[in-house]
Amino acid sequence: HDLFREQALRVIAGDIDPAAALTFFYETIENDPARWLAVANDFAAFSPDWVTAVGSKGGRAARFNCWLAPELWNEQSAWFLTSAPLVVAVLRILSGETRERGVMTAEKAFEPLSFFDEVVALLPEPPPDGKLIGESFEWLE
Repeated sequence: HDLFREQALRVIAGDIDPAAALTFFYETIENDPARWLAVANDFAAFSPDWVTAVGSKGGRAARFNCWLAPELWNEQSAWFLTSAPLVVAVLRILSGETRERGVMTAEKAFEPLSFFDEVVALLPEPPPDGKLIGESFEWLE
């Protein structure tokens, strides 16, 4: 964004302090929202929950992306995406599926894909394809 970039360069150059730059940024946007908050017709929304991993697979450079299904990018879904995973986790713990104790990653406690399937099953309006996440993989060479 040009306005943000301009203010960042002014801060780096020592022409303005960060608080003043931020104030200028917000005031400029508030004074002309039609200009600064307009969305282009070809704008593609993206998930606020997006993960990219870059590394190697089989000795080749690769990139993997995953994101929350677009149908879940709303406030109502946010409530269910907090409560539904908790319900699934508690039920798995109570059933004895997870016996380990202590602090661990989610992947160590639960197999992720079946966990996601159970979460989707609890959502009042699951995504049409029944998947909680979208994903892509690409070779970088």
